Amino acid sequence: MFSLFQSLQEAEALLNQGQIAAAERTLTPIIHHPAAQHLQGVICLHSQRSEQAAEYWSQALELGADISLHLELAQLYVHLERFPLALKHFDLAKTLDIPFDDPAEHRLALTLHACEKFTKAQSQYEQVLLKHPRHGSLWMQYANVLADQGIWSEAQTAYDRAAELIPEDPLIRYNLARLAYLQGQYPLALSHLKRLNLARDHSLKPTVLQLQATLLKAIGELTAAQQICEEWIQVSPQQAEAHNLMGAILQAAHQGEAAEQHYRQALALEPQTQTQLNLAQLMRERGQATEAVRLLRELSAQWAPARYPLAFVLPPVFESQAALAIWQQHLQVQLQDLEDWPLSLQDPLQSVGPLPYYLPYLGLDDLKLNQQLARLMLKACPALAETPALTVPAMPPSERKRLGIISGFWREHTVMHLFAQHLPELAAHFDLHLISTGQQQDALTEDLKNHYQLHLLPRDWQTARQEIVDLQLDLVLYFDLNLDPMTWYLACARLAPIQAMTWGHGITSGLPSIDYFISSEHLDNSPEAYSESLIQLPGLMGWWQLPNPDNTAEFDPAEFDLPGHAPLYLCPQSLYKLHPDFDACLSGILAADPEAHLVLIEGLYPEWRQILEQRWKAWLDPQRVHWLPRQSPEAFLRLLQCGSVMLDPFPFGGGLTAMQAFSVGLGVVTLPGTSLKGRIALAVARQLNWEAGIAENTADYIQRAVQVAQQGRDPDLAQHYAQTIPLAQGILSEALLALKVVNSPI
Repeated sequence: MFSLFQSLQEAEALLNQGQIAAAERTLTPIIHHPAAQHLQGVICLHSQRSEQAAEYWSQALELGADISLHLELAQLYVHLERFPLALKHFDLAKTLDIPFDDPAEHRLALTLHACEKFTKAQSQYEQVLLKHPRHGSLWMQYANVLADQGIWSEAQTAYDRAAELIPEDPLIRYNLARLAYLQGQYPLALSHLKRLNLARDHSLKPTVLQLQATLLKAIGELTAAQQICEEWIQVSPQQAEAHNLMGAILQAAHQGEAAEQHYRQALALEPQTQTQLNLAQLMRERGQATEAVRLLRELSAQWAPARYPLAFVLPPVFESQAALAIWQQHLQVQLQDLEDWPLSLQDPLQSVGPLPYYLPYLGLDDLKLNQQLARLMLKACPALAETPALTVPAMPPSERKRLGIISGFWREHTVMHLFAQHLPELAAHFDLHLISTGQQQDALTEDLKNHYQLHLLPRDWQTARQEIVDLQLDLVLYFDLNLDPMTWYLACARLAPIQAMTWGHGITSGLPSIDYFISSEHLDNSPEAYSESLIQLPGLMGWWQLPNPDNTAEFDPAEFDLPGHAPLYLCPQSLYKLHPDFDACLSGILAADPEAHLVLIEGLYPEWRQILEQRWKAWLDPQRVHWLPRQSPEAFLRLLQCGSVMLDPFPFGGGLTAMQAFSVGLGVVTLPGTSLKGRIALAVARQLNWEAGIAENTADYIQRAVQVAQQGRDPDLAQHYAQTIPLAQGILSEALLALKVVNSPI
């Protein structure tokens, strides 16, 4: 023992003299003793070898070192940002009644926050702040914990207190920007970042660039977002998350090849689940669904929740009728597998992400599939169906009912073009709340803020759900329930005594929490196709109004490089609506009318057109099929006024496009199905008493298309459309006021 004690003393003396190597040589003969392991760890710390120090201290504890070393090791793990291990040793230190000094208490709070133990972290910071109420950094870290829990007002107060104590710290401005971002206040967040001075702390620059690029992407300013992200990559070229964000920005801009390159570079730098999910989603969107399946199968071997997005893989366009059948079978087999062998999901929005968007375009039984989807998601995450308790005082009953309309598209979007006209009348009858689950904002968003109560929800479904419940609504109406995944996850729970949806996406929800589906007498003749009670309004609720109508003007097809003296058959739909069943109509029209020219709009990705051209190669005549780039709203209307007829695809037809066509006097030919998604053009035509384009079968569709094209555009039809629009006013508010509770109120 004397020799051991002497060796330890000598090693410590050499360390104090800065003779690191000599101190280590002295410890070598006794290195298996816990005290030597402890001192060797101290030596490693002095020589900037923190990882080795942690290993030595961990071994020392295993060999029976003094229990107080748990607290030292915990704080070392905090320095190494290995927070789960830090928390383990902090907990052991607490259990063993080892006294904590103030720095240790602070590091425990940091650790609890890093491990997402938010309630405990909040309590720990409050204890530390009682001793150090004028410590600005503590107030800022405390505010971060509150912000991560969605406790916005208290977080703002804590940030304000930090700003009083350390006004020059750039982290204050950054965290205020982050707080605004979490609340969906993107312009405010960007303004905070613009006022941020990084002269004192250049190390913060990558973090600031990341948030700035994220915000710009969220509001749809993709070019600016790309520029900022490029700057971040220049500053941090080996940062995997920078390449992942760049991939997401480029994907939003539909630059598929460049997005794929950045995702794969991110995976090469640091394989991460989210990046591989993003890459798989991109490959699916580009039409490379087989590669998406490969990526997700590979991921599911390591991370089981990938089975869900794997099941939801559906290509936007299909190579053939046989390929469609294969993908239909893939979906049905995978969904059944998930029902038979479900997983437990804590946050499906994060781990599963988008639901199968292309589901209604398959031509299958939408009710059966959506009910199955609802069952398996609610089984995987029962918390989705839970209604949280109020966190605010209860409001007294009022004769003026509180109506909340939930949408992901309170901006320039088809949903707003169809339904925003009803907002003034609804505001006249209800205490109206517009609730946004979307991130993008534009001038229309700002205009809505000026006229209505617009609530911007955070992208956390549990926090968002609580905010909606605290509004204490009498009725919730979903404009576009199946379009945005966040909206679907919110709809799983009962957030108001009465919950209804309408046809922003044209299919049933399949959710037991939705009471009513609001439709039209011409749109629907199949109540059995809905899990909701079907309400059929006497008029068409969604309606398009032509801005500045002038149906006498002449429009030149040469603007679009189209022939000027040939009948133009327009099918300006999203290419995923061109189901293989519709191919016979396109080929039949070109055969029936030798002068016909078909006009299509390019897809979001070039692969979509390539797949369709390969599918159509047996009859495709490149001289008679014209592909146009995606058009501005103004140019699109000019294109319609160059057309001879519009072709409505099936089984999922057009909606807004059919209304736009009729508004300029362009006839629409449609083969209506039995469900709403294929009957919007029919409903508009019936509202106008225009039967010339309503076909009974494929042969009839071809014949009617040729006949309508020969007649050309009809100014009288446009005028009749304009006169019919006012007939739809008032029908929605009357229907909502008449609704009764059909399930137990919350």
